[in-house]
Amino acid sequence: MAAEKFLDFDEAVKFLRTNPSTLYKWLQNGKIPAHKLGRQWRFTRQELEAHIAGGSQRGALQDEISKVLRLLPHAAAGQNDPDTLARALLWHAHDGQAAGVNALHFEPVAQHYRITHRR
Repeated sequence: MAAEKFLDFDEAVKFLRTNPSTLYKWLQNGKIPAHKLGRQWRFTRQELEAHIAGGSQRGALQDEISKVLRLLPHAAAGQNDPDTLARALLWHAHDGQAAGVNALHFEPVAQHYRITHRR
């Protein structure tokens, strides 16, 4: 099987039928799947198609992440991406050791992760 060809930034703009400033905004907010190679962004057609098809699911997930982040002291204000959530949960568990949190579990479940902690 041949390796998938990456789209460059301009090709992704055309594929998504948007403008460069909008795509940059999406990249900054983590709302589009992309790979940074050095100083350049690269995209795969397959990931972009999956993103477009699952846009409503992704929005619902980001809303749920936002709700959880508001409860955590180490959450970055205004961010609702999975990386921020994972980082905030790790710090919360670390800080919570004094409050009895003794385990944090990341369990893969159908293209997502279930994150739980135990006291």
